[in-house]
Amino acid sequence: DEQQRLTRAIASPSRVDEQVIDHIDTMHLYCKRQDDALGARTALPIALVQRDLVRGLLVECPTALRPRLLAVYSDMSTSIGYYFFDLDDLDSARHFCDQGRAAAHDAGHAELGIYALCEMSDHASWHGKSPAAIDLAAAAQSLANKTDDPLMRVFVAQRAASAYAVGGQYRASMIQCEKADDNLASAGHVSAESTEIGRASCRERV
Repeated sequence: DEQQRLTRAIASPSRVDEQVIDHIDTMHLYCKRQDDALGARTALPIALVQRDLVRGLLVECPTALRPRLLAVYSDMSTSIGYYFFDLDDLDSARHFCDQGRAAAHDAGHAELGIYALCEMSDHASWHGKSPAAIDLAAAAQSLANKTDDPLMRVFVAQRAASAYAVGGQYRASMIQCEKADDNLASAGHVSAESTEIGRASCRERV
């Protein structure tokens, strides 16, 4: 039934509904598991086809469902950016992550926008491009400060710490580590053990 519903939606995108989006989301999760099991080279072709499918559905997707489908498109784009990064294609990685950021903005989904910016910052850090990494982390922090999720702010601060460390700005890097510590400690549902793990992880990165 899910396959038939998806086939009908592909033929007529105005027939997209919640079940179709659920099915696409499940397909995307499967692709992520393929990456975990077999690597980016295997997952990438599947992910690109899935993303093209979603882009086609967005043309006539019902207005009420468009933000959710855009969010799936954003997550797919950022994941593809990571696969290209894993294959050492930084230009393609940046392009797809930026597509993910833009789609997250259009969807009104701040967390996915933060995720895309953090991925871009991390990719730049790995390639020694500290100024770009710092700018991208700063943009992610600006968005994260508008959310109520302390763990998201931990994630962003860790990326910023890495970006500063790559540029040799160790004092600024440790300030970001302290921010990560503070936000991790403020997450009420996080255990003391998890807090210590978070601190160790942050300092290992720098």
